[in-house]
Amino acid sequence: MLIIGNNYKVLTNRLLPKKKKERIWEVDFLRCLPIILVILYHICYDLNSLPLVITNYSDLIEDHKNLADFVKFCTSITNNTFINYYLVSFFGGVFLFVCGISTELSKNNIKRGILLSLGGLVISLGSWLASYILDDDLFICFGVINLMGLVILIYSLVELFFKKVLKKEISSFSCLTLGILIFLIGNMLNQIGYKNSYGLFTHWPVDVYYGGPIKMYEKNPWSFILSALGYYGNVVDWWPIFPFAGVILVGIAFGKVLYGKEKKTKFPKVNKKIVEPFCFIGRHTLLIYLLHQFVIVLILAAILLPMGAKVQWLSA
Repeated sequence: MLIIGNNYKVLTNRLLPKKKKERIWEVDFLRCLPIILVILYHICYDLNSLPLVITNYSDLIEDHKNLADFVKFCTSITNNTFINYYLVSFFGGVFLFVCGISTELSKNNIKRGILLSLGGLVISLGSWLASYILDDDLFICFGVINLMGLVILIYSLVELFFKKVLKKEISSFSCLTLGILIFLIGNMLNQIGYKNSYGLFTHWPVDVYYGGPIKMYEKNPWSFILSALGYYGNVVDWWPIFPFAGVILVGIAFGKVLYGKEKKTKFPKVNKKIVEPFCFIGRHTLLIYLLHQFVIVLILAAILLPMGAKVQWLSA
């Protein structure tokens, strides 16, 4: 009877659906804020780019004063030094740090790295096409999604080597040390001054500022490697390995320390109904990042075309 009872328990345990593992809500929540700010910033950026797209832009803003004021406000946002140099870097850093924590919590980093790399490729191809349509250098060679995909893929392969060959885990100290080292090297290189290709004195990570890199990539595809390391880049979306891969590695180290093997939330008593909308956004950041520009353009077209806007490639 005891044997039958045990077999019955085993059978019922296999037939019953497995309880879904609860997500660590604070990680999803932390991903939400940066992606919302990215969307708001890109709305401002797209409105600031209207003169490149609309042939009768001067007449349009003259006839619609509210639009002119709003575009002026958006221009002040996109050209604001404090926002571009400090806030973008800070919230982008938060996004990368949380990416590192998520990497430690993920069960399949190889799959995650491949998906992110494919997403980065889509963004690069889309920006390359947009550069020719708008006749402006908007090409994103190594943006934040490209960085995340590459770092996660490399980390997942190293992690697999440690587990299968060395029979041990990568330590949090190793990730923290390497992350800080990469971050410091990137910032040290940023202080090296020299004359760029235009004869202007600049700092190492930016050889060409606002335009130019797409031509370099066409002449020499190996420039991609230099962009990934931090030599060529377009400030539209550029997050090179030095220093920003270091932020992801530091995030991985913190993930190991904070969540260990249990991988449970540190804030179990929080009302989930309040944070769930934000966590939903945080769970789908890649999809939102891939689609948000397309949605913004559609909304702007639906608003501006009835107002009489003439798009250059439609009216040609």
